[in-house]
Amino acid sequence: MSLRQHGGAALAGWDGPYHPALAPNLAAAFEGRQDGERNRASLEDAVRELPGFQRIFRPPAAADGYQWFWCIEFAVHAGKVVVALPWVTDNSRADNSSLDRSPAAYTQGIHVNIETANAIFLRVIRAIRPGGRRRPILTGP
Repeated sequence: MSLRQHGGAALAGWDGPYHPALAPNLAAAFEGRQDGERNRASLEDAVRELPGFQRIFRPPAAADGYQWFWCIEFAVHAGKVVVALPWVTDNSRADNSSLDRSPAAYTQGIHVNIETANAIFLRVIRAIRPGGRRRPILTGP
């Protein structure tokens, strides 16, 4: 089940879920954090300086019943983007990941699209990955 994209995981009041091209990179960055670095305070320390950061929260269950581990909300243009991070509890590691599912993006407002969400994924990856912002992100083959 891990890293699978779930299109039926709608959140009330948000458009999506969307799965930006950098979702696998975000999954690797989040999974690479130590257990104690996945808590709310540690994640907030990592992302609070990012442009548009608003809050970290645990949303109500998605339409498919899934409860996201954390959502990181950003204000962008005339709207918002949420980066949804899954639980790290898939012990089967069927696809070499312990994440329950792929990270996703949700949006609200006008002028917010998948490209905007992908740009925010890139910022979050750089902020949360082990080793910080020093290593380059490979975005193509």
